[in-house]
Amino acid sequence: MSKNFKKAEKKFKQGKYSDVIRYLEPEVFKHRENERFYYYLGISCLFLGDFGGANSYLRRALQIKPDSSQMLGLAVVHLKHGNPSEAIRIWLDILDKDPENKYARRSLDILRKSETLEKIPEDFLAKNINKFLPHFDNTKFYNLSRYAILTVSALIILTTLFFGSISLIRNIHSSRDPFPELTISRNLSDIVTSGDFLIELQPREIVTLFEQAKLHFINNRDNDARININTLLNSNASESVKDSARLLDSYLRSPDARHFRNTITYRMIAERPYLYHNCYVRWSGRIANIQVFEDSFSCDFLIGYHTGRIVEGIVNLTIDFPVVLDEHFSYEIIGRLKTDGPHLTVEVLSLRNF
Repeated sequence: MSKNFKKAEKKFKQGKYSDVIRYLEPEVFKHRENERFYYYLGISCLFLGDFGGANSYLRRALQIKPDSSQMLGLAVVHLKHGNPSEAIRIWLDILDKDPENKYARRSLDILRKSETLEKIPEDFLAKNINKFLPHFDNTKFYNLSRYAILTVSALIILTTLFFGSISLIRNIHSSRDPFPELTISRNLSDIVTSGDFLIELQPREIVTLFEQAKLHFINNRDNDARININTLLNSNASESVKDSARLLDSYLRSPDARHFRNTITYRMIAERPYLYHNCYVRWSGRIANIQVFEDSFSCDFLIGYHTGRIVEGIVNLTIDFPVVLDEHFSYEIIGRLKTDGPHLTVEVLSLRNF
């Protein structure tokens, strides 16, 4: 069992489901036959509202080792998809094998009393999900003891923080540039070069683009920062400027899927794909031409075709985590763009069907 798996197991018992996913998703291929691994991922997705991911992970756990725990989670997925009759069937099947299962019995009682068999209210799952699924009674005790320890520790370091903050504030205000090591020359001969390039920029434009990229990074607009960086890397900017741009690029991070808002359309990319290399997109559509490899999947993604009307564009997806794909479903993806000349690929970070 890996260190990350042990950490994730601990976070799962604390109810910190986003941490569970952060620790486990990068290790999918290390634990491909571990049903608890997929169970932790599936239940965490449920509590975070990712029902597509929950469905894929819980079904994989069920394939490895059938258990009522996965079935309870899948019943919740069916409720989300407006199929209470299938959820009821699962609960009854659990009770047939395990008459003492309190979660299945409680779930049936909740659904019967709520009179939601015709239509599931929007807030129904949010109000009842803790009653449908197993939870850990030691969470409150763990949190209380943890906070007690933190309180004592905080008292010890408060004095240091108080006096240290004065020095820190002075240092921040003494420098306008939060990245003093990320600077470029203002000498014209140092920031432009000759040769083959896709974009010709004036020296002032090079300086402006670089400073804007830094500002975008500070404001958590990493996609905009990458577009500026890619503009510089494909321009007549000097190698020293490009080295500084690459250094800034190394600070950029993948987005938080829960809050990521897409600003990049396929039409924008089609015009000048090299400007969007390593940028992130959030698109909806359908899939086609699925190919299964030893440790990954590949398919075509029909952007905008989730409506069944217009295909805005077609890109190739690569998926390196277990997922159940169906060409009849619509999907939303978050992924990183990879450009190689006119060829465009998206490395998928998350995928959910709807």
